[in-house]
Amino acid sequence: MNSTTDVIEMQSMSIGCAACDALAKAVHELRSCRDEIKALRARLHQGPDRALEKQATELWVRAEDRLREMIDVRRELVYSVMREAGRQIDPNTAEVFGGKVDICDPYGLDPQPDYCIGTVRFARAPGTALWVDFHDLPDATVDVLEQRIKRGEFEPDDWPL
Repeated sequence: MNSTTDVIEMQSMSIGCAACDALAKAVHELRSCRDEIKALRARLHQGPDRALEKQATELWVRAEDRLREMIDVRRELVYSVMREAGRQIDPNTAEVFGGKVDICDPYGLDPQPDYCIGTVRFARAPGTALWVDFHDLPDATVDVLEQRIKRGEFEPDDWPL
């Protein structure tokens, strides 16, 4: 069975849509901008130039705000894809995997995670690479999967609790 890291890497590969790629590029550009502003602010601390320091601070705040917006948009896109994929999973044939991940960010989307680690259950249709968090599955699907878990239909290696 795959490790939790492998599962998260598979999510990223499976969600390689153009919108996600564009958002990832924007996030990268904003991080670069933020790093340049950080360097500028460091140089400004060497000499008293309050106007430039204020400008750098304002740019920093705007870049951070924009970065957070882009991360939120990306997160919504991914969760939308996951909910749709979850509706396509047949609970009677689905594969299940449980792993220790950041429960606040089970797909590993946030560049600055909270690291609130806990066990998260994922399901996928057989033969696919897209693992979907149980929270993104329809309630009826989760009910069937939980019954299958209780009956012991999954190998212990697939379910590290």
